[in-house]
Amino acid sequence: MQNFSVSENFSGGCILVDKIDGDNVYLKINNRDSQPWFCWAFKVENAQGKKLNFFIQQPQIQGMGVVPPVGYFGPAVSHDLVAWDWLYQQNPVLDKNELNCFSYQFSDNENCVYFSHHFLYDLHHFDFDSESGVIRQELCKDVDKTPCPMITFGDGDKVILLTARHHSCESSASYMLHGVVQYLIKNPIKDYKVICVPFVDVRGVVNGDQGKGRLPHDHNRDYTDQPIYPTVKALKSLIEQNAIRYAVDFHDPMSAGDDRMRLVNHGRWVQEEQRLSELYSSLCFDGAFKHQKGAITYLGFTNGMFSTYVASFKSVRYATTIEAPYFGTPENAMTVESYLKTGNAFAKALTQLIKEID
Repeated sequence: MQNFSVSENFSGGCILVDKIDGDNVYLKINNRDSQPWFCWAFKVENAQGKKLNFFIQQPQIQGMGVVPPVGYFGPAVSHDLVAWDWLYQQNPVLDKNELNCFSYQFSDNENCVYFSHHFLYDLHHFDFDSESGVIRQELCKDVDKTPCPMITFGDGDKVILLTARHHSCESSASYMLHGVVQYLIKNPIKDYKVICVPFVDVRGVVNGDQGKGRLPHDHNRDYTDQPIYPTVKALKSLIEQNAIRYAVDFHDPMSAGDDRMRLVNHGRWVQEEQRLSELYSSLCFDGAFKHQKGAITYLGFTNGMFSTYVASFKSVRYATTIEAPYFGTPENAMTVESYLKTGNAFAKALTQLIKEID
């Protein structure tokens, strides 16, 4: 007799239960109002002492085919939605044909366990409002009245703008952004103020939406003359009212198989991008996920994209997107600590680039 439950009823939750057959749980990814994607998160309650097997339907993504829904290290596991670890970090799964299922032995006192495609990063993780000199504000409210937080710190008329979660599911990149903010608070750049908007699709973050490929278009295609999302509209106004010099937008790439730390060039600043790549690769110290020099995607200008929009302003000296992998590589797992250290290293490289350009 089944006496456990599987649900998405928590902040960031996203799953559909297809059926439960004994100790086997069959799941589908909940795309909601987005095109098919691969992120998921669910909780299991009242399964103490049981060993359950979870099978996740592999998504068919346009232009990419079937994508593994589980990473090399199995699911991310948490007991409090704050701390996250990989289930198989010490024994990664190398066969991609096996990256659609996992098993979990619940101890006798595990009455609630959270599982996710990757480490979740929710609003409570962004806890910089108590630091000296950090001003926490509200950019605006989203369509469902969820407040979109923003922080500013540093002195100066020139501005560095940091953003993340244009695609709400891409929470691994939020840990890297967290590390960037940590570094820049402790190591301010003279004459510069930092503005950080960590959850552009804040409604999607709370709801657990995919966000990527949201219909009729997602937040990172909404920088048009008539944006449909309140947060994008507010961000456009913020950019127009401030002397933005540098802008970095943090993202995550594909699921297992696209594991390099990449910069994305949007058609300008080729030399600056190459120099940042060089600096970043040389500054990735022990514990940080290594960026390989020259790991740059040349995307060109894309209508409606944040980085393309920012690049259109004459005050901007450099704007880029960075892709932080969801898992890392089989021999080098991303952890919360390594994400933060990777962000520290990137902030150090960006600081050096700004000094060189200025």
